[in-house]
Amino acid sequence: MLAAACLVMACAGCSTSGPREPLARNLPLEPAFAREVMVSDPRVGEDMLVVAARERAGRLQANAVIRRFRGWYGDVRRSYGAE
Repeated sequence: MLAAACLVMACAGCSTSGPREPLARNLPLEPAFAREVMVSDPRVGEDMLVVAARERAGRLQANAVIRRFRGWYGDVRRSYGAE
């Protein structure tokens, strides 16, 4: 009988607490640098070294955007208390 009374009291405490609202997170807007890197398509008769240099520059620029975005994302995670 005592065990039943303790169970009723424990359950009564949970049922009176009311519904909980979900945690709200207001994430910042994406940074301005987070955009696609556009590289123009090769033109007919264009020198292959020029095309290769343009493609390489595009990759370097895209990788720089990814590095900056990873740093920004890490700062956002730390601001929310993540390790």
